[in-house]
Amino acid sequence: MASDYWDRYFRRARRMRTSRRRFLLGSATVGIGAAGLGLVGCGDDDEEEPTATSEPGETPDPTATSEPGETPDPTATARPEETPQPTATATEAPPDTSAVPTDGSYYSQVGEPFVGITLDIHRGVSGIAGGVEGSAYSGLIRFDDIPAPTFRGDLARHLPEQPDAVTYIFDLRDDVVWHDKAPTNGRPFTMDDVRWNLDRQLTRTLADGTVADDFTLTNTVFTHIDSLDYVNDETISFTLKQPRGTWLESLAFAGFMDQGVAEQIESDPDVISADRIVGTGGYMFTEFVPDGRRIAERHPNWHLRQAGEEVQYFDALALLDVGADVNAVRIALEQKQVDWIGGRFQRQAYAPEFMQAIQDANSDIERLDVPALNANRALIYSWEIGPFSNPMIRQAFYLALDRQLVLQQDFAGEGRITGPLPWAFTDWALSEEEILQQPGYALNKDDDLQEARQLWEAGGGEDLEDNIELVANEPDAVRLSEWFTAMMNGNLGTDKIEVKGIPGGSILPYLTGEDPIAFLTPVSAWTSPDPRQRLARSYTTAGSINFGKYSNPGMDDLFDQAAATLDRDEAISAMKDIQRLAMTESGAGTILMAAATGRFLKWPYLKMEFNPWRLPVDERSWIDQSDPTFSGRPSL
Repeated sequence: MASDYWDRYFRRARRMRTSRRRFLLGSATVGIGAAGLGLVGCGDDDEEEPTATSEPGETPDPTATSEPGETPDPTATARPEETPQPTATATEAPPDTSAVPTDGSYYSQVGEPFVGITLDIHRGVSGIAGGVEGSAYSGLIRFDDIPAPTFRGDLARHLPEQPDAVTYIFDLRDDVVWHDKAPTNGRPFTMDDVRWNLDRQLTRTLADGTVADDFTLTNTVFTHIDSLDYVNDETISFTLKQPRGTWLESLAFAGFMDQGVAEQIESDPDVISADRIVGTGGYMFTEFVPDGRRIAERHPNWHLRQAGEEVQYFDALALLDVGADVNAVRIALEQKQVDWIGGRFQRQAYAPEFMQAIQDANSDIERLDVPALNANRALIYSWEIGPFSNPMIRQAFYLALDRQLVLQQDFAGEGRITGPLPWAFTDWALSEEEILQQPGYALNKDDDLQEARQLWEAGGGEDLEDNIELVANEPDAVRLSEWFTAMMNGNLGTDKIEVKGIPGGSILPYLTGEDPIAFLTPVSAWTSPDPRQRLARSYTTAGSINFGKYSNPGMDDLFDQAAATLDRDEAISAMKDIQRLAMTESGAGTILMAAATGRFLKWPYLKMEFNPWRLPVDERSWIDQSDPTFSGRPSL
């Protein structure tokens, strides 16, 4: 079962790298410099709108294979008194090579079209940094183990010294070199590079003096900095305006790029090529066709590899264009042109029957089921205007929602009903047991529906001049207009609920306009194992995706407490209080109902710990060339 796997995965994650210093994380992005807009249902996220036939693939699946067995201790000797039986032959079990990372071969996946995305990793929704392409870049620090979570030094020698709650002091490595390609040509990385990258993002100033408003990490990193002190050629000190428990993780996504390349992109942003991907990371791109093949090769002088860390085992990374036809995708997987399909890191959502057919025909292929963070169903509604400004109407709606039916209709029952925080956040989210005790969540809906109808009548639901119009993206609205309207009208004993479809290009104007909204959608951009900043964007008064304009000073105070603390347990406690408050406030303008389980298919020769936030292609991942399934894999 997926839940069993997820429990095993996190237990294993907590056992790994326990000697690393642990820091609190904040919601930022999945790769160096990237930041998801979280404009729900606007086509900017990693998932498509959920449909009855589409696979709710959102989160990458960690591998569901059993943990490798222990290798016998070669220094062990038999006790003198123990004598082997004369009929037995003592043999030493061979080492389990699948547990030992080995160099060689290449990593391959389906490449999504790189369209409408900037190569400037400081600006915009930089998809290059959010995917495999981000392996070309480095930050001051990087994740060590994402789910745990822990950090380690990258461009910095180690994690920062913190003499107090607002000061972070980093010492730069002296062995970092840029990729050996123009214009850097393998030169050393210096404090001048650090200064230019940080000052550019702090001031948001381009080469021509223009101040731009599209720098990705302005709100999560740079607005919190009170001062920067370039102490010497090796040391830099950040002083924050106030303690910020989510700041360090956000800084980990501040990628470092070459000034000359950045200025080329500024002057001609439409040119997309490998020549404009120049960093200090583990892989150098040699081919980059926006809607085609993209290839990266080892950076032979990568500082982390030179330091002996468990990184960079692939000779090359390949993102291949196999076309949009699902049959071509199936052929690519079955012929081992790609190592896996499905899940959060591919925009194409594959139907369950399609995935099952592949699995049935290929007994060696592994199926992985894990939580799908961004494949969910929510209702975002106006808090201050329109029918939901009436507390009785919105509470009636909240109670009448049949979340189990939503799970079945949207995701074929593959997932769970959920509270304000997706259930995949096992430490941060309210337990399933607690959620089922809350109004609106009981498996037996009788009491909820009785109260919902009473509130609907008392609140004047039948006397509303106009029907309550729920809006959805056009492809999704066709199905929702059938089952969702029937569910709500039936549960409230009315005929005043209807669903209307609008084109994708009209969604953002609808959400940000002056008229009341009621939008059925996935809520996305859950891109970090620490959900504080992402949830704040939906529920705080100034939240960037609080489209319902919900406002509660008590809620804002709780988020301030959660963001400021450096104590993880305190942060989790505050976040649970936030969820409880939202559930007493009829969802607080954003009702998250159910979240799906995503499905992956992969070949066993790929040894990679998939996680919901990032593909660790440049870390402890490798191709087991001794695995029987490796046979017949084509050369790159």
